[in-house]
Amino acid sequence: MIIDSVRAVPILLTGRQPRGLALAIAIFSAVYFGLYWGYLQVPEDVLNSRIYHFGITVPSAALINLVSPVDAAAAIDSRIVFGSSSLDIVRGCDGAGSYFLLVAAIAGISTSWRRLVGGMLAATVFIYTLNQARILVLYFVLTRRAQWFTPLHSYVFPTLFVLAAVVFFAAWVDPRHEPASPS
Repeated sequence: MIIDSVRAVPILLTGRQPRGLALAIAIFSAVYFGLYWGYLQVPEDVLNSRIYHFGITVPSAALINLVSPVDAAAAIDSRIVFGSSSLDIVRGCDGAGSYFLLVAAIAGISTSWRRLVGGMLAATVFIYTLNQARILVLYFVLTRRAQWFTPLHSYVFPTLFVLAAVVFFAAWVDPRHEPASPS
């Protein structure tokens, strides 16, 4: 009974028979673990001084300064520095986990290559934007309501990221967005 329920989920989400539950799970697992393994192979100094600096902290500091110029936030490697405090971006605080889950879920769906790539690109923009908003909120919480930082950072935002990824995925697999197949 449980197995039948699990098998029904892809049909309910996509409105069509999946490529096979075992294959979908195998693709999901291979993509997720492959992405995560590759992520763990990136040296910390490369993450901090290049990827996080140019991809996360510089845009975040610019956004903070746009919203609140008086705070004078600056990006230094993987840190956003303001006054005598800083917000450190470390492995795991970059949205990678949710991104890998979302991309792996998209990869497991049977659809055209164009739709797969489009979904993965949209997922990239979605998770990146969500993470930049998270960093902005965490910065303002840290500077204005520090006691809220730990619960938001440790519990609320991780949960919201997973929920947002599920909503994104459900919207992406909606059969109304599937291109019509030629008859």
